[in-house]
Amino acid sequence: MKLTIDIPKGYERDFIADKFKDFFSRVIADINCDGMCGFYEKEIAEMFLEAFDKAIVGDVNLNANVVPVVNMSFNEEDIQKMIQDELNKFQIENNLI
Repeated sequence: MKLTIDIPKGYERDFIADKFKDFFSRVIADINCDGMCGFYEKEIAEMFLEAFDKAIVGDVNLNANVVPVVNMSFNEEDIQKMIQDELNKFQIENNLI
């Protein structure tokens, strides 16, 4: 199933920096099935962890090793540089640095 979500502007940097994946990883680690959360909740958190790992922004999967764009492709280093450049631009435009 495909689902499109809008990430609020205040969380864009967190998404780019894989903070969503970090969040679900910590949630999974904290579920010990002794309290309110059990195996079902852990499975849901694992599903979201995988979904955010495979998330596509526009037409680009930020976690892919090679991203085809028209007839060109970029390796992981190129993509990371582009992401860093966009993050720097975002920070400057929003007076964050």
